[in-house]
Amino acid sequence: MLSLRLDRDIERRLDELARRTGRTKSYYARELIEGNLEDLEDRYLAEARLEKRRPPLTSSQVRKELGLKRYIEFVGWEIEYDPEALKDLRKLDRAIQREILDYMEQRIGAAEDPRQFGKPLRGSKFGLWRFTLTRQQ
Repeated sequence: MLSLRLDRDIERRLDELARRTGRTKSYYARELIEGNLEDLEDRYLAEARLEKRRPPLTSSQVRKELGLKRYIEFVGWEIEYDPEALKDLRKLDRAIQREILDYMEQRIGAAEDPRQFGKPLRGSKFGLWRFTLTRQQ
């Protein structure tokens, strides 16, 4: 069960939407939460990591720590990883580690504009980007 207070204008708009469509306000609240929770998790978890930020690691350093060879020599952009990302990568199967690093270097690092694949962080994290990788089936 969830209870929340909304700004008067938001409440009015939600009431109007529900009235005009015959759906409940709860339906729309659930749609908004379910449709945006993953983005919120990504954003706030990334921001939490940045708040206790340690010096970043380069792709080469991460590969060395994981014992993975580098298959691509040219990367147009330097990719930096938070040390917490290395801890997360260590929990994954070696093939998945390689797949993630290869993707970041070949797709993101070699792109003319890597921002097309990510989302900018806001507020005090302005200028930093997050990238969400999904596995292609």
